[in-house]
Amino acid sequence: MERWMHHVESANPNYLWLRARGNDYGDWLAIGSETSKDLIATAYWAYDAFLMQRMALATGKKTDAERYQMLFDKIKAAFNEKYVGPGATVGNGSQTSYVLALHMQLLPESQRSAAVEKLVANIKAHDWHLTTGFLGTPYLLLELSANGHSDTAYKLLFQNTFPSWSYMIEHGATTMWERWNSDQMLDHPDMNSFNHYAYGAVAEWLYRYAAGIDFDVADPGFHRIVLHPQFEAKLGGVEASYDSQSGTIVSNWKINGAITTWNVMIPPNTTALLHFPKSVGAKILEGGKDVRESSGLKFSRQADSESLYEAQSGSYSFTISMMQ
Repeated sequence: MERWMHHVESANPNYLWLRARGNDYGDWLAIGSETSKDLIATAYWAYDAFLMQRMALATGKKTDAERYQMLFDKIKAAFNEKYVGPGATVGNGSQTSYVLALHMQLLPESQRSAAVEKLVANIKAHDWHLTTGFLGTPYLLLELSANGHSDTAYKLLFQNTFPSWSYMIEHGATTMWERWNSDQMLDHPDMNSFNHYAYGAVAEWLYRYAAGIDFDVADPGFHRIVLHPQFEAKLGGVEASYDSQSGTIVSNWKINGAITTWNVMIPPNTTALLHFPKSVGAKILEGGKDVRESSGLKFSRQADSESLYEAQSGSYSFTISMMQ
């Protein structure tokens, strides 16, 4: 990996990935939009540097970590100078341009909110449809939820007209298609797989946000679990489990009228941080009594209208009354 990073940097001394890109398909099979291939490549190069920095820290290589942090900073500066315009406009304003800039942490903090709003506005302008391909789709719903727009993420999830996940289902799909419109491309059998993972990346969002089973970057390996489900009445409920090295993590929730029930299981020798979303009211019961009186739970803090609780290992059953 270090040799690869050196190869890319030596070919691109201005820290924009313009040369030595090899097979370069860009945001493959995007629908209704086109994103600059050099913007995509530069964003991914920055992400590579970020991941190398994290791996160096995890393996105790402090000098390497500092070197990759410096590389990331140089690529980020070049990216902003080349691709970020007034009002946090990224590239040509495509959904993928915003998604990659957000996910790869390439925007100044002062511009992130404006970029998120432009992303949402673009989705709305396409009548709540995505326009992303292989490289933008995996991070699209993640960035919407991470930036307070799970409502828009759910609109994309529930969308059933082309292009969308439900369009595939409603047109007979039992596996994920390579193209959003594979059913319309039957005369291209050489490049039209009906069992192709890329758009299946939505499963990450289903686990991390719909169900809410997530990890803590500061304590990886699910030693410390983050549970932040995005409750949605239209979905109705979720049942999810993840078999971590410490045991099974469970997050099951169901909405019935104004009442949400949420059952959680936290494995032995782990802890969890539970988020109760701002869409719910203040009345939260656990095992039939006020959540603050529950053993194993401790109020942590209020953040962005969310109530956060520290939880020890065990099983919990929450009843949440929606605000009237």
